[in-house]
Amino acid sequence: MGRGHSRKVTPQSASNICLKSEDRRTRTMSAETTTGPTEDQVEILEYNFNKVNKHPDPTTLCLIAAEAGLTEEETQKWFKQRLAQWRRSEGLPSECRSVTD
Repeated sequence: MGRGHSRKVTPQSASNICLKSEDRRTRTMSAETTTGPTEDQVEILEYNFNKVNKHPDPTTLCLIAAEAGLTEEETQKWFKQRLAQWRRSEGLPSECRSVTD
């Protein structure tokens, strides 16, 4: 995916069936596993974080992972870390707690 990527990931935009990591034919991140996602993968993740949803449901997370060529676990971890970074930048605690804490 090149620059200017603006495709919104929705359950209607792809099959609702998520593939297991081992069932995927290609994994773009195989060489980058220790260094993190590629620039194109980060672009897809950032777009979805900023424009679509900071808290994607499991189906949307699966679709984002498939689009970026990452595993669901890698995508979920990225969203968790990015959400903590965003919350700190907004002056909020990095983890959500209940009102009673």
